[in-house]
This record gives sequence, C-alpha cells and structure tokens, in this order.
Amino acid sequence: MISANLTTDLDKKLHDIYIHLGDHYQQYNRIGALNGLAGIALFQFYYEERYNLHSGRGFDSLEHCIKKINEGNFSASYCNGLAGFGWLLNHLEEYKFVEDNEFVQIGSVIDTYIENHLDQCIRQHNYDFFHGTLGSIFYFLKKSDSTNKYKNHISLLFSKLPHLYDTINDYDLSKVAVPEAIEGKLKKRLHLGPAHGISSIIAILCMAYNKGYFREQSILWIDEFVQLILAYEMPLDSVSEFPMWIDLQTKEKATSSLSWCSGDTGIGITLLNTSETLGNRIWKDQSSNILKKACQRRHIQQSMIKGYGICHGYFGASRIFSRAYSLNPIQEFEEASIYWLKEGMDSLIITQDSPMSILNGLAGAGLVMLDFQHNKLSNWDECLLIS
Repeated sequence: MISANLTTDLDKKLHDIYIHLGDHYQQYNRIGALNGLAGIALFQFYYEERYNLHSGRGFDSLEHCIKKINEGNFSASYCNGLAGFGWLLNHLEEYKFVEDNEFVQIGSVIDTYIENHLDQCIRQHNYDFFHGTLGSIFYFLKKSDSTNKYKNHISLLFSKLPHLYDTINDYDLSKVAVPEAIEGKLKKRLHLGPAHGISSIIAILCMAYNKGYFREQSILWIDEFVQLILAYEMPLDSVSEFPMWIDLQTKEKATSSLSWCSGDTGIGITLLNTSETLGNRIWKDQSSNILKKACQRRHIQQSMIKGYGICHGYFGASRIFSRAYSLNPIQEFEEASIYWLKEGMDSLIITQDSPMSILNGLAGAGLVMLDFQHNKLSNWDECLLIS
C-alpha cells in the first residue's frame, strides 16, 4: 500500500505530465508506440478514463498521428512508426476506450503497410522487436482472432526459427546479434533482453501459442530459447544473474543492470510470463529467484540504472516488480516496486526538454504512476512485452 502523502504527490505529478504532454505533443514527428505519439496518446486515454475527463486530448494526439501518416511522414516500425500506432488502435478497441470497429478502415490500410514492412524485414534478416520482424509479428498477433487470419504472416517467423537458432552464436551468420561500432571496430553482441534480444523471441512465441498459432512448434522453440538464456547465467558471485550481452567474437560478457531492455528484470519477467503460459513450475521458481536477487540491488553501483525512464530506469524496474507481484505475490516484489516508484518520482522533473515517450519519457512514467494511484494493474504494459 502507498501512503496518503505519496498519493498526493502522484496526483500532482500526473496532472503536470498530462498538461505538459497536451501542450507539447505536436513537437513529435514519430508515431510509434514506444518512441512516438501513440505512446503519448495511450497515457492520455488512460488518464482521462481514470479521472473521468472528457477533454479529448487522446483523440487530438490520434488525429495528429493520422496527419503525419497522410503527409507520408512515418516509418513502419513498431517502436517509432505505423506498427506501433496500429497496436494502439487495437488496444483502444480491445479495452473499450472506443467503440468496436472504430478504426476498421484505417486498420486495413495499416495491415497492408505492415505486411510489406514484414516482408522487407524478413528479406533483410532484421528480426529486431523495436524496428524489425518481431515488432510486425507482434502487431499481427495482437489483431488476430479465432479465424487465424494472419497465419501466413506468422508462418514467416516460424519458417526462419531453425536457422535463427542454429546460427545465433555464430559471429558471421547470427541474425539476432546486434552489430555495434565500438572504438572504430565492428562488434556483434548477442543481447538477452526484450528490446533487442532472445527474450523478445520467447515473448512473441508465447503470444503465438496463446493465439493458437503453431502450438506444438511454439512449445518446442520456447523451450529451446529459454534453455539458451539459462545457459548464459553468470557466476554465482556476479552482481547480475545474466549478462547484458555476449560478444560473439571474444565471448566477453557484460554485467547487466536492472533495466527492462537488456537486464535481469526484463529477462526475469519474460521467463515468469512464460512459466505462466506453459504452466512450467520449474521456470516459475527459476524466474522468481532471478527477480528476488534483483530486488536486493538497490544501490546505484549494483542496480546500474539511472534516470526515470521505463527502458533502463526506475519506472521500468517498478513496473516489472509490480507485474511480478501480480503473478507470484512475494512480498519482496511489492516492496521493490514501491521503492523504485519513489526513486522515479524523486528524479522526475518536468522541463521544456523532457522526453515524452513511453520508452524513456513522461508517458511511460505517467502510466506506471496511474496504476499505483488507482491500485489497478492495467494491461498497457503489453506494449513492452511485460504482460
């Protein structure tokens, strides 16, 4: 439970975020869910629902997105572009913020764009969740119904899984590893977290299983990729349970933070959700132990997170521990979620230059705070594969 003083502070900060986003959203050109206008609109819709407002700022942001689309000023990716905007429209219908089929016409147009984007990503061997194949598959899975309408789209991913898995640790052939220029040299690093790594593959496969797509194959590949992550556990005396990345050439492992994007919390919640999906008690215990260890990392030298953003900051840790507590009500999870909430609120100062997105900015912080304020764990965090 949170105190009366904390409730008052939440009210004030949420009001300030709502006003700031309403006054400044037109500065954004990106329309995506995680790093664009769709994420701002998501916060506005939830805020207006919780406070019973009828100001329509969420619809204003939607109209601004549509204006950008009509101008041809958009990418097709999930993080920055059209797939993320399409996810938002589906989410608003699914959770009754708008009438059913409110966006059916624009939805069919978005489908065509994302089909082309998915084909392009597959050809380019781009399997990234933020910007590539997995983000497009996520969009289609969220729209899918009992008719298995998008089976051909989903099959594109499954057809590539054997090659992805067999070559995942190969410096030359890996399509999952992220190429990075470090001090003038190209490095290829295999990430384990949900943003750019193996956890996102597992989460998408769990969604496919839940939606009824290729269920036997889903179970097989989920197990393969979970075992792959577990094989990379750090030594017992390490600060983190898993590395942030593995250099495929040198085999160097980087100690990970508590970040959602590439740290122990993001990996832990992925494995906990997976254990729920498949009813695997062993994985549930393992994932809970990972998150219990993460609960103890509160000093900056141990947590290695800084700033309030969801991606690699305080509100991301808070949200993940809240979600973990809802799945496995261990007191340490609840305490950690409140601890990181307070850290996030203490560090959140709104200025003209404040980032506004879900990923690193005010919209994400606001969504986390809204659920604390109203003691309700909403499913908006599916946009980050947290639920």
